[in-house]
Amino acid sequence: MQDYHNKIILTIISFTFVVSCQKKKKNYSNATRKFSITYTVNLNSHKIPLKLFVPIPRETYRQKILKMTLPKDGKLQIETVYKNRFWYKVIPATMKKSSFNFIYLIERKPYRFNNAVVENHNSLQKYLQANKRVPIKGGFLDEVLKNIPTNGNQYTVALNIFNFVINNMEYKKTGSGWGHGDTFWACSEKYGNCTDFHALFTSLSRARGIATRFKVGFSIPTNRNIGNITGYHCWAEFHIKGKGWLPVDASEAWKHKKQKGNYFAKQSSDRIFFTQGRDLRLSRNHKTSKLNYFVYPHVETVNLAKKWNGHTIKVSYESLL
Repeated sequence: MQDYHNKIILTIISFTFVVSCQKKKKNYSNATRKFSITYTVNLNSHKIPLKLFVPIPRETYRQKILKMTLPKDGKLQIETVYKNRFWYKVIPATMKKSSFNFIYLIERKPYRFNNAVVENHNSLQKYLQANKRVPIKGGFLDEVLKNIPTNGNQYTVALNIFNFVINNMEYKKTGSGWGHGDTFWACSEKYGNCTDFHALFTSLSRARGIATRFKVGFSIPTNRNIGNITGYHCWAEFHIKGKGWLPVDASEAWKHKKQKGNYFAKQSSDRIFFTQGRDLRLSRNHKTSKLNYFVYPHVETVNLAKKWNGHTIKVSYESLL
């Protein structure tokens, strides 16, 4: 009898422990999160002086930079068109390798329908115009637009475009040509990474008169609390009067089709936003061609004004909340 009672007590304790653990499990899609992010730039030795431009994460009403530790002697600057922040330094010639650590403590909130964000006509205008790889008109694009219903308000049209992109693209990274955020590539090859998905979404939305902007940063894994981030991630936002900017993540929706509703006008708190916009001229010190987008360092030579590729980066994180 004693053994029987002991078994009952043990079962109750086990059940209570399981329920307790389940209650403590966080739903990261709805939770505010806090991260420590370390972004390290490694430069090989170089016989000529270099100019180093490193992107700095932005602050928004959903993303707060609680603490920022930057390398010494550099300058924190702001690009004029999209107001992206970056760290700039001229690096003298050296035969030694060098490293630069950028450490951030970031608080990130999930996105659900926000209150209206007031935007005047001039501030939205640049998000209705074409970029080099993101056209808003042309033969192939006009043919694609014929397949997308235009009935309903702009929110409904954006949703139709979102579904069209998911249904007509494939997320894969094979061969060459993907990863440039090129609408023509997306339409002709019908595959690519997040940049290609959102180039197509942006072209189609802007062509329908919906202001749309490109954002890039990193996605934080939710299955472990510490580790390295092996690649960037991007998404788009479209603007609806009275609603403000609404996020779209078409490439993630393609990967998780059964949960695709979580990637339209919603965003979890596991995204770190660095910069926005395409065709970027960072400053007067930026002499090479415009950047397609800016999430990794841009390095160029001082005298020859040529891009320099002798560098690597490492991005790591720790989840604190």
